[in-house]
Amino acid sequence: MVDNGLVTADAYRALEQRLEAQRNRYPGGLGCLVIIPLGASPPPDDVREHLRGMLARVGIKALAYVVEGSGFKAATVRAVLVGLEIFHKKTYETHVATTIGNAVKWLDTRMPPNSQTRDALEEVERVVSRVLSR
Repeated sequence: MVDNGLVTADAYRALEQRLEAQRNRYPGGLGCLVIIPLGASPPPDDVREHLRGMLARVGIKALAYVVEGSGFKAATVRAVLVGLEIFHKKTYETHVATTIGNAVKWLDTRMPPNSQTRDALEEVERVVSRVLSR
């Protein structure tokens, strides 16, 4: 899902059902990669509240954010995400990255070590890097 700040809570409810199916398939926990695109707006309060609960319910083990861009706005977004992590207790680890490669490497160190996980992360990095370079 690509969310530029306009995705509704209903869309996230549908995503939660898919994540629950993944959780059942991978009981060791899920890795989550969130890419915040240039120009994205913060989600509305109802979406933000649903996201907080959803991430706790679906068994996220590790969540990495990639904030696109290198200017002041991107730096501000990164700082806000780091600040949120300091003040909100979570049941999963988080990381704020500047590149997809850094985020994937971090996720790889947090997920159960097996070849299936490593292959999946490498595929995610290839596909996302290709999409972002367009």
